[in-house]
Amino acid sequence: MINKQPLVVAYGVGRDSTAVLVEMHHRGMRPDAITFANVGSEKAATYAYIPIIRRWLKKVGFPDITVVQYNPVRAPYHSIEGNMILNGTLPGAVFQIGSCTHKAKIAPQNKWSDTWQPGLVALARGQKILKFVGFECDETKRLKRADAKMHAGKGDKKYATRFEVQYPLMEWGYNLAQCIQIIVDAGLPVPVKSACFFCPNQQDWEVAELSDDDRARIILMEIGAEPYNRKIRGLWRKATKHKP
Repeated sequence: MINKQPLVVAYGVGRDSTAVLVEMHHRGMRPDAITFANVGSEKAATYAYIPIIRRWLKKVGFPDITVVQYNPVRAPYHSIEGNMILNGTLPGAVFQIGSCTHKAKIAPQNKWSDTWQPGLVALARGQKILKFVGFECDETKRLKRADAKMHAGKGDKKYATRFEVQYPLMEWGYNLAQCIQIIVDAGLPVPVKSACFFCPNQQDWEVAELSDDDRARIILMEIGAEPYNRKIRGLWRKATKHKP
């Protein structure tokens, strides 16, 4: 008997990764684990979607979501927002120096595999853990970005040989519109795009859809970081002539 390669879905509670789960069910595929990295700063609608998808997972016989989270050893914060407020800074994407993806999302999911028994058993017999990541077929450029490489463990020797990363939406040829239709056809509401409520890569209309409370929290974050920024003002990279 050939031992089955264990399969884990990196779930972001967004449209793409939800479509991955739904289409897997349609194709008779079952994940062995579904991991969600809680950064503590997702949009309220994202957190509200978790019990919805959990009910669907139970209905179709899929495993429940395993929630993981980055917890700093010494710092008192437990979210990306807390990090920004405590350190008087803004997300790395504001300064074009990368994103929060590795530290807050991918690293905790990789670390979780340290104690995941099916994965450890597979590794002991020479197999890799198969990881599904939800990149659409129109997102081939993302394969060259840091987050794709980090999912595979690049830059971290401990995990570099642990995972075999696959992008099923690309293999199936599904773009965003098709992902949304798959979710609708399954009788599920369509989740919002997964992102922190203060993500600087949001479009204007996405910011307009935020609650008054979230926009107030963004302003507080910007005010806290203002004294320490010399070239950038605010999350949306407005140039400033801040004098030293």
